[in-house]
Amino acid sequence: MSLLRVEGLDVIYGRGSRAVHAVRAAAFALAAGEAVGLIGESGSGKSTLARALVGLEPPAAGHVDYRGQTVVAAGRRLGRTPEFARGVQFVFQDASAALNPRMRNWRVATEPALLAGAVRDTAERRALAARLFERTRLPVDALEAFPHALSGGQRQRLAICRALSTAPDLLILDEPTSALDVSVQARILDQLLELSEAGVALLLVSHDLAVIRHLCTRILVMQAGNIVEDGPSKQILESPAHAYTQALVAANRPTTGPLQLADPTS
Repeated sequence: MSLLRVEGLDVIYGRGSRAVHAVRAAAFALAAGEAVGLIGESGSGKSTLARALVGLEPPAAGHVDYRGQTVVAAGRRLGRTPEFARGVQFVFQDASAALNPRMRNWRVATEPALLAGAVRDTAERRALAARLFERTRLPVDALEAFPHALSGGQRQRLAICRALSTAPDLLILDEPTSALDVSVQARILDQLLELSEAGVALLLVSHDLAVIRHLCTRILVMQAGNIVEDGPSKQILESPAHAYTQALVAANRPTTGPLQLADPTS
């Protein structure tokens, strides 16, 4: 059984002649522990698809199953089951907008765990936050600070802490490093690679093929709302079959060497 299965998913904005078909009949499966990249030019529908997988965009058709149970479906308000709420977490592109500026960082990092019932009191939350900070190499003295006191790279790591607080099976990440400089980006990607090697499945939305090459073993290619190619990363990046993928790879030839790691305090 697949960890996540998507069948015939459509997302449409607007109505009638002004309707925009942002995602068209998307269908794919994601296995436990798999690292999958979702690529395409701006406006191709990749972020919309990622958001639709967790119900942030209502589908006009199709459905999403998590561990064999339908969790998102057209015309049905299913709600987030406790297992789905714990098992699938979303990391947004703009960490600053996703983090509550009025909460201290230890509360931000553990809020999903509290909502999922994984922790019950302040002592448990503080202990969990300390473990998450250590895991993502955030300074422990930042636990009592607020998100605005952190650097951009540290805020993105705090967003990842928040997602990890429920011990998820799958992280969906929408351009998590696009606003960061190269050195900080490398540190975030190295940590995501460690998570993947530990068995956490990843679905990474990115326009950067070097990032995808570094992290993902499989790639989905989107064009105008359609998934036009799906295959191993090496095959997609070195011998793409679809004309759109060929043009995309030619326009953004990825680097072949490993990304250099940044200072973990960045």
